[in-house]
Order: sequence, then structure tokens, then C-alpha cells
Amino acid sequence: METVTTERPQPKRRIKLSEILLLVVLLALCIFLLKMLMDQLSLRHEVQAAKTVSNRVIDDIAKQNAADARNLGDSGFQKAHSVTQLTSLFKQAAQVTHGKPLVVKQIINNDKYGQAVGIIYRYPDKPVYYVRIVVTKPKSASNWHMTSISGNNSEQALLK
Repeated sequence: METVTTERPQPKRRIKLSEILLLVVLLALCIFLLKMLMDQLSLRHEVQAAKTVSNRVIDDIAKQNAADARNLGDSGFQKAHSVTQLTSLFKQAAQVTHGKPLVVKQIINNDKYGQAVGIIYRYPDKPVYYVRIVVTKPKSASNWHMTSISGNNSEQALLK
């Protein structure tokens, strides 16, 4: 005599509402983190474009090319500074801006109006001198423009 065993089918597992909510929250979190990563990668590219403009201004200071530096400025900068005025400032700065400057600080700001990047350069020769260049890109614009340039022998003074 043979015994036959039959297995009872397992009841189907029902997905609980809490499990569905957990999956939705995890999916939303993944999407949010992916968007943040994409924004950071985009920001790195944007900062490099801003740094290109500020590096050109630093080169213009070294070459005493006030006209090119003025052209890199936005309309507000160009209204406030003439080529003659910038030439005079660059000649004064030439006394303390020797050597290749090093970037010591980058300040990045994103808001609803656009992006702004402030870069502080340190000239290594004695006396030590710092130059801060601020470049901006309004929300609707595609190019970066210098909005201000300032120098001081104290980095803290340029952070204010």
C-alpha cells in the first residue's frame, strides 16, 4: 500500500499597505538623491566655466590689459569702471601681484536669480596680497560675467 501525500497550497501572500508605502518612499528618496547628484555634477561644470572667466581677469591684471578685463564684466561693472580707471588700478596692483596666484577659496551661491561664484586668489610673494573676483550668471543667461573685483592684504576682509 502506497501512501500519497498531498501538499496543501500555500495561501498567496498579500502585500500590506505599509509595505507599499515603504516602497514608494524608497523610490521617491532614490529619485531625489539622483536629482541631487545630477545637480552637483552640473554645478561642477558651471563652477569651472566661472573660474575660466576669473582666471582671464587674473591674466589681464598681470598683462595690464584693462580693456579685456572690462569686457569680461557685466553691464553694471562696465558702467561703473572705465578702461582708464581699471588701468590705473591694475598699475597700483602690479606692485603687489607678483607671481602666479593660488586659489584659496571658492564661494558658490545658487538662488532663484541665478548663480554667483566668488574666487579668492592669494599672491604668494611678499607682501601677501589677495584678490577676490565675483562672476555671475543670471538665470536666463548662458554666459558668465564679472560683477566685481577687489583686493586686500587680508583674506578675511574679502570674505565680508
